[in-house]
Amino acid sequence: MNERFGTISGLKLNKKETKAMWLGSMKNSKSKILKFKSTRDPVKVLETSISYNHVKNGKENFFLPKLEK
Repeated sequence: MNERFGTISGLKLNKKETKAMWLGSMKNSKSKILKFKSTRDPVKVLETSISYNHVKNGKENFFLPKLEK
């Protein structure tokens, strides 16, 4: 799968840095995901925070801090 991704996109995944996270009904699965490190901690993808806590996701991704005058 990783090789196909690279061939199609022209990009290459850094296997040492890539983390995988189960989503949806599989979020409690302990199975490995394509030999990547799996995490339950929040991750950032293109400056977007992804975690299992939907309230925290909303606050971190959509609510900007108020600017002081």
